[in-house]
Amino acid sequence: MVPMSQPTADMEQQSHPTKPQSSRLLGVVREILETVALTLLIFLVVRSLVQNFKVEGSSMEPSLRHNQYLLVAKFVYFSVDGGAVKEFLGPIGDLLPIPSGRVYLFQPPERGDIVVFRFPNDPSRDFIKRIIGLPGETVEVRNGQVYINGQPLEEPYIRERPSYTFQPVTVPPGHYFVLGDNRNNSSDSHIWGVVPESNIIGKAWVSYWPPKRSGGGAGRRDPGLSRAGLGTDCPAPTGSLSWTGDRFRPVTADPGLDRGLQAVIAI
Repeated sequence: MVPMSQPTADMEQQSHPTKPQSSRLLGVVREILETVALTLLIFLVVRSLVQNFKVEGSSMEPSLRHNQYLLVAKFVYFSVDGGAVKEFLGPIGDLLPIPSGRVYLFQPPERGDIVVFRFPNDPSRDFIKRIIGLPGETVEVRNGQVYINGQPLEEPYIRERPSYTFQPVTVPPGHYFVLGDNRNNSSDSHIWGVVPESNIIGKAWVSYWPPKRSGGGAGRRDPGLSRAGLGTDCPAPTGSLSWTGDRFRPVTADPGLDRGLQAVIAI
């Protein structure tokens, strides 16, 4: 009787060998999917905060060079509508000292920041310049000098003084007047107008390539980024609008601009 019971037990053990294996396989697949999902989530979060760009062009020389790589902080200018926040909080919002206008979590765009932005004449392309005029300020260029509200602006970062004249214009609310540090080799606000704040992607933060730039190392803060920045040439295409005084006029091709249209490349 005993010999008859042993084969029966063996048969029962052999009839269920695949269940543990199937469970282990499903566990491995689930772990892989969870890892991929977590990695993707981290990538998207980081991408929404910081992004790297490659500089193309010479309009920001001497601060930044062609083919220089930089990290751009997209989180710096994050803001919320204070009025909407107070309304969302209800009675509690009335007790909190929340301004009714736009509230910046870190800082608003400031003069001297060099920002990456979507080109107003073609939002599918990204460019970068230095912020010169803030909303409500009057910008003028004459005799090789930039004036803000009638006062000369000190600019130790420019390559040379501008050779052009720009009549006084007041920057509209929610817009910024930007110029390239290489003033006489830059297509910027003095040609095609101001940049809406909604077009600004972020503030140049750290230069990480090439590894040696004016004696610095990879990942260091470049002197040209002391007020944040990277730059590129972006000549206004024929048929776009040029800002002259309080009016816009069509731009015609400039024979002196032999450089091609150039853009900042997101890496």
